[in-house]
Amino acid sequence: MRLEARDGEVAWVRADGTVSEKPVSGKAAVEFCGFPVPSGPGGGRCQSLHLISGEPAKDEIILVQASGHTWFGPFLLSRASGEAEKIWKEDLEYAESLVDNPPGGRHSLAKMLEAERQRRRRSVDVEALASRKGLRVREALGFEGYWSRDVGEFYDLPEGWDMMPVGDAALTHQVRKGPHWVILRKEGKYTETVGTAAPADAIHQAFQELGGEEGALRRQKGKQKGQQRREEQLTTRLREAIRRVFPGIPDEDLGEVVAKSREPGAVGSAQFVYFPTRGESEEAFDRAAYLAVRAHVRHKYTHYDEILMEIGPETSPEELRSDARRAVSGDIEGILDRWRQPQAP
Repeated sequence: MRLEARDGEVAWVRADGTVSEKPVSGKAAVEFCGFPVPSGPGGGRCQSLHLISGEPAKDEIILVQASGHTWFGPFLLSRASGEAEKIWKEDLEYAESLVDNPPGGRHSLAKMLEAERQRRRRSVDVEALASRKGLRVREALGFEGYWSRDVGEFYDLPEGWDMMPVGDAALTHQVRKGPHWVILRKEGKYTETVGTAAPADAIHQAFQELGGEEGALRRQKGKQKGQQRREEQLTTRLREAIRRVFPGIPDEDLGEVVAKSREPGAVGSAQFVYFPTRGESEEAFDRAAYLAVRAHVRHKYTHYDEILMEIGPETSPEELRSDARRAVSGDIEGILDRWRQPQAP
């Protein structure tokens, strides 16, 4: 069978010219009609596609929903320009208008979408938002500006406003008694607070009420002392957890494990240690203790590192580590079993 356009629709046609009842997938119809097939980040292959608006056999621009193994979303496709442009929620109304009223002639979907986005950003009445308390605003990723779930994308802070970075809890608390926005930033999979936007006069007044430069210096010193105390408490709790899980660990090894595991990036400084879920603080330290001691034993008391050097270069890093860990797992468990027993008096 072959694909053909029949009565404005794409259908499977048999060798004898009759139309089959076999359904045509959205992806097949789009490709047959000369539209580009969307791809995901990094060129991720499109696995499925269905129409949202438009008819591939009739229209020059169509709106589709496409998806791959790890991505999905609406795309605007142009037969004439060969473009497949990702559409955000805010773009949908404009995208559907392009399907209903295509621009004709030579056009660029990317330029038209960007022009519409700029028009929307400029149309936001930022000054009308200056009285809001606690409006959550993200730093935009694709342009110099901001985005809020409440109002969409826009370019600037209100007139006379300034951005106060995080770090001074007392000042932040004081400023947030009045109109302010919480400024957020996307960092990988997570969103973090980067500061508070508020009227510059309000920030200056709060700063002076809290003692000016001298007050800021006192708060900074207090914060540093508090952080130092917290780090010491975490180190103590980790040491106690290691001794609790492995009561037979020699004192020398205990000291080495604690020192190594509390280095930046090591398991003793992991997020689950600093911020355990409610009611699971002890379990978090026990987990860190087990992982830290196991890593210590693997590197100090087995031939793990030598095995890594001996495996041929054709082995991938993941396979190399996996093979080496399997080779020494028995030795590790033997030592851990001994250390789980209390030390002899």
